[in-house]
Amino acid sequence: MSQYRNLNINQEEFLVKCWEVINTWTIKNESYSYLQWELEREMKFISKILNDRVYDLFYDSDRLNSLGNLYRYLKKEI
Repeated sequence: MSQYRNLNINQEEFLVKCWEVINTWTIKNESYSYLQWELEREMKFISKILNDRVYDLFYDSDRLNSLGNLYRYLKKEI
């Protein structure tokens, strides 16, 4: 069984939304960090996943879950 998973449409749409929210927040606040997240690093990670269209179930899943938390926090702040 492979540890790599292909992105489905819902995951791709969510990552695009995350990228847009993070980008909007950084432009409005001129800051590349929020709480424990380094936003520029998170945006690069999202871009990598979207470009590859695949993620590693064991190494990337925690970070992807963390993006969900970041998305919810920034959505409230915007």
